[in-house]
Amino acid sequence: MKKTIYILLLSLLTAVPCVAQQQVLNHISNEYILEANELKAVTAVNQLKNTIYNKQFGESHPAQVEEINERTAYFKIFSKKNASSAEEGLLKVWHLKNAGSTTPIEEIVNSFYKILRIDDNPADYIIDYAKDSTIDGGFFFNKKHNGIYIYTKSRLTKNFLYAYVEIHLTPEQKIAFAKDFILKTKFK
Repeated sequence: MKKTIYILLLSLLTAVPCVAQQQVLNHISNEYILEANELKAVTAVNQLKNTIYNKQFGESHPAQVEEINERTAYFKIFSKKNASSAEEGLLKVWHLKNAGSTTPIEEIVNSFYKILRIDDNPADYIIDYAKDSTIDGGFFFNKKHNGIYIYTKSRLTKNFLYAYVEIHLTPEQKIAFAKDFILKTKFK
């Protein structure tokens, strides 16, 4: 079973360069992802990364985007913190047409979690899932950082969406945001 998961992950990672991401909205809809909020300039992406990182750590983000290519799309997003305010975030997203994969979302998310967690303390992480009749989704994040890794898969077409969100929210707000993001994703 582990071999199957690693083969799936390797397939996903090697297939990514073949997918044109600047047309991600041709393949999915999600009220968090608006065409008007797409960031097409490296300076705009890095400026937003720095704003979010600075809120938590008081300095510029050490990992800057060097280029925007056809594999990835970036969007400015917003999450309601309460009735009167919203938090600005950065979304990095790619879509993969994957008609046929029957790997459960739990296996996919757990595999990425094991790879991306590396040597961090598992107690620092939250991992959870959200599903409905058309979509399976899962996410994880380190409670000490701004990032949320989100994975969604269509139950009907098996199309796959990976999203990495940088946003300064509490762990409880991140859970609510990630579940809402997953359940609002519709594959076309």
